[in-house]
Amino acid sequence: METPDALCMACAKVDLFSLFNGPRYFPRDGYDNKISVSLGTLADVYANVSCPLCRLIKHDLYSTGDGFLWATKDDYVDPSKVQVTVRPVRADCKEEMRYLDEKTRDKVATILEVCLSPLEGLSAKETDLVWHHQRGDGIQLLSPDSVDPARPLLNGYRATTIANSLDLLQMWMNTCVESHTLQSQRGTGSRPYFHGAAVEYGIRVIDVEHRTIMERNPEEIEYAALSYVWSTNSAEDAGAMLQDQAMAKAEATQGSSSTLPQKIPKVVEDAVFVCKKLAIPYLWVDRYCIDQSDRVRMASEIEGMGYRYHYAKLTLIAGSGPASDNESEIGLLPVSGSGGMEELQRVETVQERKYITSLPSIRTQLHGSPWIQRSWTMQEGQLSNRCAFFGNYDVSFLCGLGHWRESLHSGPYAHEAEIPDIEMECEGYCMLSWLSWQRVKHWKFEDYTSLLMSYTPRKMSFESDKLNAITGCLNFITEMKGVHFIYGLPATDFHYALLWTGGYDRSREGFPSWSWAGWHCLQQNHLVYPLQNGTCSLEEDEHGNLQTVGPIDRDIELQGLFISLTEAPHLTNKCSQRFANIYFPSYKTNTLLTITSEIAHFSLDILPSPSKPEDWYKKSRHLKVPYDFDSTSTPSDKISWDLNSEYRTPFERLRLRDDYNNVHTYHYPRWYDHWPPFTINLPQTLRGETIAWLLKQGVELIMIVEIELLSGDKSLKPFHLVLCLVLDRRGDVAKRCGMCCLPKEFWDKSRPQMGSITLG
Repeated sequence: METPDALCMACAKVDLFSLFNGPRYFPRDGYDNKISVSLGTLADVYANVSCPLCRLIKHDLYSTGDGFLWATKDDYVDPSKVQVTVRPVRADCKEEMRYLDEKTRDKVATILEVCLSPLEGLSAKETDLVWHHQRGDGIQLLSPDSVDPARPLLNGYRATTIANSLDLLQMWMNTCVESHTLQSQRGTGSRPYFHGAAVEYGIRVIDVEHRTIMERNPEEIEYAALSYVWSTNSAEDAGAMLQDQAMAKAEATQGSSSTLPQKIPKVVEDAVFVCKKLAIPYLWVDRYCIDQSDRVRMASEIEGMGYRYHYAKLTLIAGSGPASDNESEIGLLPVSGSGGMEELQRVETVQERKYITSLPSIRTQLHGSPWIQRSWTMQEGQLSNRCAFFGNYDVSFLCGLGHWRESLHSGPYAHEAEIPDIEMECEGYCMLSWLSWQRVKHWKFEDYTSLLMSYTPRKMSFESDKLNAITGCLNFITEMKGVHFIYGLPATDFHYALLWTGGYDRSREGFPSWSWAGWHCLQQNHLVYPLQNGTCSLEEDEHGNLQTVGPIDRDIELQGLFISLTEAPHLTNKCSQRFANIYFPSYKTNTLLTITSEIAHFSLDILPSPSKPEDWYKKSRHLKVPYDFDSTSTPSDKISWDLNSEYRTPFERLRLRDDYNNVHTYHYPRWYDHWPPFTINLPQTLRGETIAWLLKQGVELIMIVEIELLSGDKSLKPFHLVLCLVLDRRGDVAKRCGMCCLPKEFWDKSRPQMGSITLG
């Protein structure tokens, strides 16, 4: 028997196994009393080539991920002035899915996290580099022989070959299908979406054995769905799709079947290979299974995209590799063929137990993947019942109750059919996650706005798909919660839905300005929203028109930035509210919205900065309003803008002035200054012509909701606010270009008048 290498002096003082079976750290448990052990300097660890623990630490820091220690290869810090410590944390600390049950969490294994800290003698820049160093992925006990029996979940495991990955994936899927059915009936397993939903058409699927495309009933077959990112050249993709489908139709072999083209993108070829290995007979891929030549059916297919992923036995997610212009080079599998992946991890024997370096978490792989950045992929992941995520390093399987990775082994809980003694329910952030918009059957506005905050920053190839790419999620809400949507806004609580804000700069063609879909938005959110169910709504009359129904005055519990304090963001409060009257003529075919409410006219002042900031020109990718620009002293006929450029709106320099020369000084909302709060939430970036119009012509604000605090927590100060839309009245039809919150006192000083405005 080969004698293991001896530990260095620093490592020999550490009882390594005690760090894995003793107390450990988890972010939600706070930062006090962290357990950590020093192992000397980085130079010592690097030099101790004969110490197995030092070899593990060196591999963890230098050989996984980017392959170099600091943020860039040009950065360098003297390793003799960097302290190396290790601390035990729960193994799901960085993972996408985390167990909800406390007893189950106790069974999760420990991972040893390697940390760096600066010693004396480093410069400020070097100290900052050390503190902001992205830690390695950690060290774990090697399963199955060296684990702590009390913590069998998510121990370290060696990722080897694609063949082994697919064998494990088959077992994980079988475990889910066989073990989670009963739990699913109790509402904790694979989620029951779209109960009894009618499907207008069957679906076209690829027969992976015969490589033909045929139509089938999705409820009668087993198929996998592919979720992947198209190449960055969307025009080429669209042309290639139409060409592929034309070739498939030309090579039709029988009846409604057609032949898959001989040359297909590598990601699709890999998906066909995986389906064969998993004994899944059919594969659904949008590129070949949505008929682009039939516009009527294509519209129906897009409307039903959520159903495609719901009915799939498994969704295959291509999460590896950066986006590429050459789609044929992007694959599904992390390593082509049956090549090995052993070099990514290191195994060492320390004090008679085997340890292994970890691979980047699924969360790290997700956020480093182009898949997480695309609009369509959000609903593809969240509406699936089971997902196989093929990352850069290993393969993961996620369902409503399970989370398995090749490099995180869970012993008998990973592969046995029966799981009677453990609650596997998880929470997550990106897909199959514990989001109440999916789980809770009643309508909650905060679920809707959190969904949009996740969706709106994502990128898409075709701007016309802005609503199409989230239709599946909205259809789910409609079916499960009974809330219908109008251009992405819920008919229930429609007034509050109109008050979305965020970083948006220019309009999007084909959508109304009052919808968030009508703007290029960095991230949509709502600053105030109701907590209880259905405070205001629009309902359809016999002629297909929508209008405000129900009481316009009632007590309501609200949540939002303007009515909460940072240290207690969920204060209970009762508010009165008054709504504008809203009317949609034939809303199914007409995007025009008429609002009858109080209207006031304001102008916008931009004051100069007190001094020129040293980095004023670096703060934004966009051009800025000049720091010394002063609209209050510059004659309006002298204001000149580059109309084709965008300018960062200088919020700290804004003043709102009404027709009676009352000026309201800007200050930060919430707790920073004084009450009541005020902010003018114009787009963070505005085109020059819009700024010029605001300064020369002024804006009109139309009141949508007026709210007043009636009672609440003693620490919540009284408020009486008016929430308005900022209107551009230059065209025949007004356009929404911002949202504004004003104290009622200031609103009254502007002497608003009742009127009706039609928004397009």
